Amino acid sequence: MAESAAEGVGSALHLALGSLFSATTLAMQHAAENAAFAQQQNNRVAAAATDAGIRILNAIAAPAADSGRKEGQ
Repeated sequence: MAESAAEGVGSALHLALGSLFSATTLAMQHAAENAAFAQQQNNRVAAAATDAGIRILNAIAAPAADSGRKEGQ
């Protein structure tokens, strides 16, 4: 009877460790997917901020360039 109980405990432990491994693997897969999505979003925000910054600098530079041309004429 003792061997049967020990086998039962060993089997339960084996199942628990298998479940833990599966859950950990799935959690890591989801974390990797979330990180990839976050990186894509970050890239989009950075590109939009760069575009906006370039537009602002061009808007500032355009009147200065125009006034320089007028003074030189």
